Amino acid sequence: MDNYQKDDRVKYPLIGKKSFQEKRTIYWKCAYVFFYNSIRINSTFNHLLFTNDDKSFVLDGFNFQKEIEKLGVEIRYLPFSTYYILGELSKAFKNAYYKFEVIHALKNEMHNSILMDLDCIWVNKIEELNLCFNEYDYLLYDPYKEARGGDPFKKHPHDISMKDMGDVYRKFDENYPVRYPVWYGGEFIGAKPEGFEVLDRYIKKSFNKVISDIKEEKYYFFPNGDTLLDGDEYISNYVLNCLSVKRLILNKYIKRIWTRTEENNAQKSDLNLAIWHLLNEKMYGFDTFFEKIKRNHDKSIFDSNLEIGKYFNIPNKSFKYSFISNYRHWIKKFKKLLSQ
Repeated sequence: MDNYQKDDRVKYPLIGKKSFQEKRTIYWKCAYVFFYNSIRINSTFNHLLFTNDDKSFVLDGFNFQKEIEKLGVEIRYLPFSTYYILGELSKAFKNAYYKFEVIHALKNEMHNSILMDLDCIWVNKIEELNLCFNEYDYLLYDPYKEARGGDPFKKHPHDISMKDMGDVYRKFDENYPVRYPVWYGGEFIGAKPEGFEVLDRYIKKSFNKVISDIKEEKYYFFPNGDTLLDGDEYISNYVLNCLSVKRLILNKYIKRIWTRTEENNAQKSDLNLAIWHLLNEKMYGFDTFFEKIKRNHDKSIFDSNLEIGKYFNIPNKSFKYSFISNYRHWIKKFKKLLSQ
């Protein structure tokens, strides 16, 4: 979560400008939905929620922390301090740097770990996951692999090509060894403890250099106008691409699915994936799905992924659930206007 005092009105591309309490509501509903589904699919996993929100959050009598713990989740308070960006140095995705705090913590775990975004939904099990951990150093996702089509000069949805990334990274570090870096998504990073230790060490070194260079008025701009501090994936990809490690790309299991834009990419085959990353459903599908499952710890209430998908417009737009989620969203906005 953002720092309440300093970031109450920071704008995030997929939710707009929200107050601290509004962002807490979105955050905790996504958290509950994420763990509800992950535990339903991955019943043998240990589930941890790292959060810097240390205050109890109760909405309409529903205590989110207590209910999430009832699901079987361990909640750990972890301050947002080392990678909290001050001032106007970051104009987007400022809170995403909290992942770096979590990476630092995961190096101390005794088991293999997967770091995931809370706006993801587990719908199927990855049966060979343990085997993957045994054979590879990092389990990653390349969200723009299909869109690039193997062309390092083609600009993906961030309006940056692999060549653009390499050019900026070499300005930042003249000895950077990768000409065409891959954009690995931050929604799924799997590694052993020693893998997170290496990642943590290089991320910290890179982050500190960015901050140090800024103090000397050295800035590194991508063609879309972003700097290295306008999204955690700029720094994490700087590191992940240059490490001499074995990477396994899990694109056959994961997909960033856009359901509320002209670039809607949901399709029937998504029902066979293991994980849906639903970036623009935070205020819609997650909200409606949460109302369906709250206080219901029976993980068998859904007969199929098709039934779950209806809440998130997968594989096709569900007019019933779209109407419900849109109605709930606009009622909240209307009530907010009346209270002002």
